[in-house]
Amino acid sequence: MMYAEFEEKYGLITHAVEVYDQMVEKVPNNQKERAFYVYLSKVSHYLGITKTRSIFEVMILNNMNNCLRKPLRSLRIKRCLIWV
Repeated sequence: MMYAEFEEKYGLITHAVEVYDQMVEKVPNNQKERAFYVYLSKVSHYLGITKTRSIFEVMILNNMNNCLRKPLRSLRIKRCLIWV
């Protein structure tokens, strides 16, 4: 996580996103929900809402359906703000 923050500040955003992607794969199961929220928020902030689809697909494949409600709600709000 610290390395991803370093990449955000001093490196390339794409490298930071790759680090977050690896983080999601390697964290223990009890921390995956928080890791996905961080990953989703960073990708939607830096790359846009449309790039979050693949992350949601991974969440669905990992049977994290109950964790999808909170990020979906925040993305709906962001989408509404963009169109205003």
